[in-house]
Amino acid sequence: MVSCRWKFGRTDGVTFSNNMRLLRGGAIANYVHPNESSWRLNDGHLEFMDGHGRVTSRFSDVQTVNGSAILTGEIFSLMSTLRHTLEQQSRLWGNGNTKKKTAVLIRTHLTNIKLWNLIAYLRESPLYDLYVVGDETQGPLDTGSTPFIPHSVQHCADLGLQVAATNHPNILWLCGDYPIHCAKAVLGDYDYYIQIEYDVHLTRQNPLFLEGLINRMQTDEGQRYDFVTTSIAPAYPNWDFARPAAKSFEKLYYGGIFALVVLSRRAVEHVFNARLAEGKLAAAGDHEIAHCEIFVISALMNAGFSCGHFRELIPDCIDSFYHPGRPDLSEPNYLLTDLPTTNHAIEMIHPVLDTQEYLSRLFNANFSNREKLESLHEYVSNLDSRHVLTETRLNVLGHIKHRLATMS
Repeated sequence: MVSCRWKFGRTDGVTFSNNMRLLRGGAIANYVHPNESSWRLNDGHLEFMDGHGRVTSRFSDVQTVNGSAILTGEIFSLMSTLRHTLEQQSRLWGNGNTKKKTAVLIRTHLTNIKLWNLIAYLRESPLYDLYVVGDETQGPLDTGSTPFIPHSVQHCADLGLQVAATNHPNILWLCGDYPIHCAKAVLGDYDYYIQIEYDVHLTRQNPLFLEGLINRMQTDEGQRYDFVTTSIAPAYPNWDFARPAAKSFEKLYYGGIFALVVLSRRAVEHVFNARLAEGKLAAAGDHEIAHCEIFVISALMNAGFSCGHFRELIPDCIDSFYHPGRPDLSEPNYLLTDLPTTNHAIEMIHPVLDTQEYLSRLFNANFSNREKLESLHEYVSNLDSRHVLTETRLNVLGHIKHRLATMS
């Protein structure tokens, strides 16, 4: 949203601004009115607030027309059926004239405000082409005008990839590299492929971080890296996640969180062939398939490919606070409306969730009821002790206190 200019008006045709800007931190530029003093995202909806922090408009309807977003929402200060409108105007980045050598793939299995927000600030750059790579195993997805590449478990099987793993019921969770192979099969040959998951938040909310990575992947002397991830460390064969990979590789490595990865074309091709070979081994005996965060880096490191992590390219750019599978109840998870801003070197935060998805992960965390009860009490105490709480966190707190009452 911050990468766009907006036409702000009402549904009766009145226009207040043709050049409104929604700035980072909640400020509004190029328009002045007491009822629109600031903005925020709350539970997936854009809201305008007055100078006292009261919500004056909430944009609950979003549609895409000719590639631009149009938002409409209720006006709380008027007793009428009129609604406010925001129409996306020209963006801050123009298309380049040179042939783009990088494909950026937003991986998702759903459509929500977090996905639309990511698309809005990544959709135009002179250095890459943007695609949504959507998992349609459970049904079709509509991503508007953004170029869309569907994939599914059946698509993966059609490419020859093994989909009958016995060590996890969701093969597309286990093998996060599978969508890249599905995309490359229809995209042609880019020099690099960047896969970013929909729940990643780039703190500057523009393409500059991805462009910085692209510019650092190659040197004047040639290719510098074939694969870049959040971290690289040795993995041990007796680890449950590593054991399936030990059937394929002499040395095992752990390649960090797969929420954002960069691979060269030749790296993608090598990993794809390694997956086909792994599938033949699985079909002949044990049907366990290796997790992507071990398989991809181990395949490339054992073959001598050049691999690195993001901090080597851009120091201190990645936040180390990850808890996608089991939320850390000692600190609130990153919600879409309440993001940390203390370390300005950080470029990427993951995961960033709306309230509904956060609560779903929180209440389905994999620990016993007694452990969950104790952790929830600790979490509530942590929230209660904060001097400032956003409306979203107050809503979360209310849900948790209700759940505590039913569990006690």
